[in-house]
Amino acid sequence: MKSDINQELIDDYSKTNFIVFKPALTISIGKINPELNELLIQEGCKEWAFITSVNPYSEFLTDEANQELYLKLKESVKDYKFYEGHGIGENPKWQPEISLLVLGISREEAIRIGNYYKQNAIVVGELNRPAELVLLR
Repeated sequence: MKSDINQELIDDYSKTNFIVFKPALTISIGKINPELNELLIQEGCKEWAFITSVNPYSEFLTDEANQELYLKLKESVKDYKFYEGHGIGENPKWQPEISLLVLGISREEAIRIGNYYKQNAIVVGELNRPAELVLLR
């Protein structure tokens, strides 16, 4: 499948640190995170996703519009255990985007939610496996 996302944006996503506030942990694409593995085991989960709902298709929205989308995202995943965080990239153009680490969510469901909120990509993973960037467009 050909992506509609330009290579610069893909590179930006790949170099982003996906930070969870509490418990404090950092997820990086292509790496296994031991603290995340411990959290998954503690919660009895094998799958996870890091998803945002703000700035659909990388179009900057107002803080108010993004907050409304974020509250809707929280409602969308209310049946899962989730933790707040944000993605912090190296490119100063992109401000940190409020996001959720969602435990126990399948890759397919995470992709569905990411598409619903018009995101270019999400990050998914499984216990003892490296974090994976999934392009949605």
